[in-house]
Amino acid sequence: MIRISCPSLPPLDAYIDCLEEIWDSKMLSNYGNYANAFEYEIRRASGGIFCQLVSSCDLGLIITLKAFKFTFGSEIIVPSFTFNSTGNAILWNNCIPKFVDISLSDLNLDLDDLSEKISKKTAAILATNTFGNPSDMKPLVEIAHDHDIPLIFDSAHALGARYLGKPIAQYGDAHVFSFGGTKIVTSGEGGAVVTPHKGIAKRIEYLRNSGFLSDYNGKYLGLNAKMSELNAALGWLNIKRLNSNLKTRDACYKRYKKALKSSRYYSQYIYPKNTSTHPYYTLVYISPKDCSKAKEVLAKHGIGTKQYYFPLHKMDYFRRFNNNDLENTDYIYPRILNLPIHTDMDMDTTDYVTYWVTRALHGRS
Repeated sequence: MIRISCPSLPPLDAYIDCLEEIWDSKMLSNYGNYANAFEYEIRRASGGIFCQLVSSCDLGLIITLKAFKFTFGSEIIVPSFTFNSTGNAILWNNCIPKFVDISLSDLNLDLDDLSEKISKKTAAILATNTFGNPSDMKPLVEIAHDHDIPLIFDSAHALGARYLGKPIAQYGDAHVFSFGGTKIVTSGEGGAVVTPHKGIAKRIEYLRNSGFLSDYNGKYLGLNAKMSELNAALGWLNIKRLNSNLKTRDACYKRYKKALKSSRYYSQYIYPKNTSTHPYYTLVYISPKDCSKAKEVLAKHGIGTKQYYFPLHKMDYFRRFNNNDLENTDYIYPRILNLPIHTDMDMDTTDYVTYWVTRALHGRS
């Protein structure tokens, strides 16, 4: 079976060495040497100034929104084409999602639709860097600045991505990264919040620690969102291999791009001066029927795929907030198919996938 995604793990003996050190120190919980070292490397890779590890990207999104102190019922603009966690974080903060459409080319938030839907009710923009592909950040920063509202990014897949040659956390007010089991950098489970704002960083420090720091006197309504030293050690070992992993993924991406050319689908557009992290190779089919057929043929030959995201505005729980026309999102979701890219893939495997994609388009299985 060719898995759609696969974590890049360090040599087992290297992790065992870390575990022995942790065991000897009896520092099994939080804020140990590996957590500090991991945060340092995240700052370097992301371009961020302040960084706090969290136990998951979900909790990172929740406490990041909480750190900005939005009032009850605040309206937060968010693309509907995203993972549930992005929308869930808004609701956990007693805010209201205002869904905006995506661009058909790069699959990120559509700036024209954003400009039409932003209003005096808008308290923040929660954008995504879809499948590790940076949003068009400069105009987003300008729009947020003009309306004096925070610009926050769900950057779950995007650690290592660059916008106009610069690390993405140099843009916006906060980025939340994921280190889940399938991500380019994995800590088994976990995430990180990166921000340029000292005050926001300090609040997140409280919020991830049940609302207090060292005196047990709760200052905020917090959560236990800390990352353990065991997870941090795995993340620290992995992030040191980030650049080499990104090169491998980029080679797979270019191999796919060269081989997969057809008028019946196109790939997610990446602007020339930007760098994606390529968690998948994304195809958008012109026909939903072709997309379903390709998924069926690839599964038959042991090739994993992902047909997502299922839009938030069509989900049972979020449907009550849908009062918007999201034409591009509705078009994309039955036509999208993500093909495997991961660090352990070789070119022969990539060629095997493209062979069956092409066969499927010609009605062969």
